[in-house]
Amino acid sequence: MKNINKINKDILPYINDMNPLLCRNYDLDWAEEISKPNAIMFASGYISNLFSKDPDFEWNRCLYECPSFDDMNFSYKNNVFSILVEIHYNGIKLPIDPEYKETMLKITKENNLIPCIFPIEITDDFKEYNIRPITDGFNLFNLETRELIDPIKMASNKQVQCSKYELKNKAIRLISDLLEDNGFTFSRYFDDPYFPSNYPNLWFLDENDMPCWVLVQVVKNKKLKKLDVDKILKFDPLLKKARGYYAPVIFGTKGETIYRDSHPNITTLKNVILKIYDPE
Repeated sequence: MKNINKINKDILPYINDMNPLLCRNYDLDWAEEISKPNAIMFASGYISNLFSKDPDFEWNRCLYECPSFDDMNFSYKNNVFSILVEIHYNGIKLPIDPEYKETMLKITKENNLIPCIFPIEITDDFKEYNIRPITDGFNLFNLETRELIDPIKMASNKQVQCSKYELKNKAIRLISDLLEDNGFTFSRYFDDPYFPSNYPNLWFLDENDMPCWVLVQVVKNKKLKKLDVDKILKFDPLLKKARGYYAPVIFGTKGETIYRDSHPNITTLKNVILKIYDPE
């Protein structure tokens, strides 16, 4: 699958004006002021360079998104590392919201992810702007214990079952790839387990530059269940202003256990992306 590592700003006004719940982790103005997106971009590039062309490494998400329970996460062999970029800005360590940390720890525990901190130092004197890691190597620390983490040393050949979050993330990336392959302008996505399972996950611009949303769901069989579109639209009034689609995805065969570092058969149903709502 492709890395979701770019964002189209044309649709941001539609997203940023949505319910404040969507931005529970960061205040967008504050994040831009301290260059949170640049920090995440730096961290993802740094980690990518360390793994170089290692075939066992894969980004699940490395893009600044709001909302999200973490800043980025990647898979290496049979482990998944969930990362929060910790910013030291001109010598001042920016605090981590205790509620955000608690949510991240809860979700990583439920989905068997390893919670990490990637600390960076940002210096900005209005003339020169620099970002650097706090330490050498992977620069990853356990979120709870602050112990150094080495993903390569932690890896093994033990089979580990994919969590619900991982399958949903894979499904979202699959559909976003299909959208881009068909010439649509992908904008952003939500894979946070904090949100209800029937909350739209993807936004894109169609051939007429009209904002559209997609509900992606991992399903167990080819029998489509009836969706309550009115319930989906109640999540936010802006959903009514965009065209809505549904994309169900099946991993493997019925009853098959999907493991990390495996390549299961993936089935998309009917026309892959089904239109379920037209704005008035």
